[in-house]
Amino acid sequence: MSLLRVPDRTLNVLEEIGDERLRQDRKWGEQNHDLALWMVILMEEVGEAAKAVFEKSAQEYRGELIQIAAVAASAVESFDRQARREPYDQLSGQ
Repeated sequence: MSLLRVPDRTLNVLEEIGDERLRQDRKWGEQNHDLALWMVILMEEVGEAAKAVFEKSAQEYRGELIQIAAVAASAVESFDRQARREPYDQLSGQ
């Protein structure tokens, strides 16, 4: 996929997600959780976005969406690292 074909508005959002990924890596380092823990982390972020909606905080909601996307990207990065080392059915820890 070429980023050149992505609309500017999307590039702006992707840049924010990239900035959040850098912040996460600085704070936590490389994360390599199992699939279940990634889902817990992701759902925690989704819960924070839902809370922002309930509290009618548009700015918080938007920020949480960026965090959700960044956590999802981190989970994909972790999945890809682990998938190179072991079969998919072993990644879940079962």
